[in-house]
Amino acid sequence: MATKTGVEKRVRFLVEILNQLSGVETISSCGGHKNPRPGQAPKGTFFVDFKISPPPELLEDDDEDENDPGEESVYLIKIAIEYFEGKITLENPLPKKNYLRLSGKDVDPDDVALAIFQQKHQRETLERELAKIHSETIELEKKVDDFVRRRGW
Repeated sequence: MATKTGVEKRVRFLVEILNQLSGVETISSCGGHKNPRPGQAPKGTFFVDFKISPPPELLEDDDEDENDPGEESVYLIKIAIEYFEGKITLENPLPKKNYLRLSGKDVDPDDVALAIFQQKHQRETLERELAKIHSETIELEKKVDDFVRRRGW
C-alpha cells in the first residue's frame, strides 16, 4: 500500500538508496500485492523503475565510462545484485534506453538496498584511498626531484 510519499513501505528504503546514486531518478515502484492490478507486482515480488541521466550504454560490461555518474550507478547496482544469484534482475522494459527496472522475487528489497549502499560506500572509500595515494605519490616525486636537483644528477 502506498503512503503519503507515494512509495510503498516494502520498497521505500530501496527507492531512497537508488535516489542517492548519482544520475538515478526513481519513477515508479511496487512492493507486491496479494491481488495485483495491472501495473502492480504480485505478492513476493517487487520492482523499482528508474531513469539514468545521461543515458548509459545499457548493461554492457565493456567500456564503462568512469566519469559518467549514471553509468557508474548502473555498474554499482549490477555488482550489488550479483549476490542474489538470479533473484534480482536489472532490465530495460521500455524502448527508451535510459529507463531501467530493478525487480526481485523471494528477496527482501531492504537487503537489495543494503547491498547497493555497501557497494556505493566501498567505492567511495576506495576513491578516497586512491586520491590519498595519488597525493602521496606526487609529494614523493617532488622530494625525489628535489634530491636529484640538489645532487646535480
